[in-house]
Amino acid sequence: MSEHNPWLGSVIDHIRAERRDGMSTPDITALWSGVIRERLDDHLAATGSIGRGEGTVHSDLDVIRLDEGPVPRLQALVDAGIEVDRQGVGPHSGILPRSADEWTAQVHDWVTHPAENRGVVLTGLLADAAHPVRQVAGRVVPDSPIVADMLRDALSTRVPRITGVLSRGTVGLKSELLTPVVKLARWAALASGADALSTPDRLMAADPHFLSSAQVADLQRAFETVLSLQVDLDLGLVPHMAVDRRGGIVLSSLATDTVTDLSKVARTLRGVHKVLAYNLSTSSFSGSR
Repeated sequence: MSEHNPWLGSVIDHIRAERRDGMSTPDITALWSGVIRERLDDHLAATGSIGRGEGTVHSDLDVIRLDEGPVPRLQALVDAGIEVDRQGVGPHSGILPRSADEWTAQVHDWVTHPAENRGVVLTGLLADAAHPVRQVAGRVVPDSPIVADMLRDALSTRVPRITGVLSRGTVGLKSELLTPVVKLARWAALASGADALSTPDRLMAADPHFLSSAQVADLQRAFETVLSLQVDLDLGLVPHMAVDRRGGIVLSSLATDTVTDLSKVARTLRGVHKVLAYNLSTSSFSGSR
């Protein structure tokens, strides 16, 4: 992302100043996400982290179509330096529904036959949309085959060792620590029939059958820890931070307390993963309440 565009640079400067003045992580991400969402064309909806209100200034913008039409406001954002997701999540994607009615109709097939049509991915895009169309996901997911598939997907990330002899010395903050929490929260909320949008709200909405109160509390803390660091990293507020050629954060470039916090997050995730993987493997756990 380039900050040379005057509008974009001024927005980021303002958000950076607010963070330095003590604005909380949820307020910072809501502010940035809101700035981007309000500039989208009316027939588009943000999804992904910006849709959930959890975007940082380096988050890619994911959008879905709610209706046909030109997208000059989206193009203006791109021209300003906002990155649109490179994985085909956008208004010109040939694999996504192109109207709210199509999203509503097709989700029934995704949750029934998730392995046949990228059901987990598409249902996740719908559920993360900053638009009322997302509410259908909370109605059709419970007790459907996709519940187990969503959990398998949430457990598919191998959580790294942050400290000790097995540590590789780097960590993918988003891919290895943040996204697993986001996926678990989405799975638990949708399986519970909730249409909550943000990750913290989804964790709170989870039925105890899926996540215990202790797991919810642990995942809430983990999410806040990692997202807070991601916000500061993206705003350039972490001094001397270094990344490797693959984009992983070099742990030795972070403060000792920060590495300790990330190690706690990783242990939390490994513990939750172990319990949920066991539940998923037992005949008594089918994903239904």
